[in-house]
Amino acid sequence: MKNQYFFILILFFMFGSATAQTNCEIIYVTPNGAGSGTAGTQANPANLQYGLTLLSSSAPNMRMAEGVYTISNSISIPAGTRIEGGFDATTWAKSNSTPTIISRDGNNYLPYPTRALIAVRCDGVSGFTLQDLTIRTADAPAPEISTYGVYLSGCSNYKIIRCSIEPGDAGAGTAGLPGSAGLAGSNGSDGNGAGNEQNIPQGGAGGFGANAGGAGGTGGKHSIFYAPAYGTTGVGGVNCGGTGGTPGVGPDCGCGLFGTDYNSGCGGTPPTAGQAGQPGVVGNNGVAGAPGYISGGYFVPGDLGGSGGNGGNGCG
Repeated sequence: MKNQYFFILILFFMFGSATAQTNCEIIYVTPNGAGSGTAGTQANPANLQYGLTLLSSSAPNMRMAEGVYTISNSISIPAGTRIEGGFDATTWAKSNSTPTIISRDGNNYLPYPTRALIAVRCDGVSGFTLQDLTIRTADAPAPEISTYGVYLSGCSNYKIIRCSIEPGDAGAGTAGLPGSAGLAGSNGSDGNGAGNEQNIPQGGAGGFGANAGGAGGTGGKHSIFYAPAYGTTGVGGVNCGGTGGTPGVGPDCGCGLFGTDYNSGCGGTPPTAGQAGQPGVVGNNGVAGAPGYISGGYFVPGDLGGSGGNGGNGCG
């Protein structure tokens, strides 16, 4: 009988010792845990940032309680450690009722040329495990910023088990600058002066350019029998220039034609110049910048868009 009791005591000490050793190997964290001092136990859990500093070769396991862990800087996972979420903060039993979420806000993103918002970042880390976690980032807070839930560079022998990686939307690219407006065209030429009533001259020609100038003004009118002749439209496009000038106006000049004695005075107002042409059209928008590319494991944003083209010619 004594031997049986002795054997039971040996088993008790063996299991009790194993349980104590297992608890010492685990760092416990909660969203509102302690940030300093003696922490990381079930009775006094640490917060996430402090808990990461408590991980070591003798305590390589972290158990994270359910809830949201908001961070404003990237966190790194130490080599040879295991971080597991989904635990009840009271009993520390495994539960799937509420997720464990590491949520990266939009502050302190990496500057140019990296321009990245990262939640979990590991460079050259080996032998770590992430399990039963939701890792997310906010949307990019400015243009040309990439987002990463988990960024790994040169890592090996790692495991990511039953994790949901949810990066936010990246920032938009910067639009190219619009082109400058074209210059206004020149005015059309003035119409010619009036001639005699048998030979009414044609109005002046419109301006010459890539687009049409306005029609010149009409010749003078000093007879009821002859209509004035308008100047030609300028060389170039069609229906683009200003309108032609108006004809001179004055009393008819009589010369006894057909036995009628008309007024011999030939005075009147001179013809006016054609109207100014339309201004040139606005130039095209600049071309899109070159696309971004991957360099050193990061996404490098593309170049800015080019300047717009020159505006079109005006209409004289």
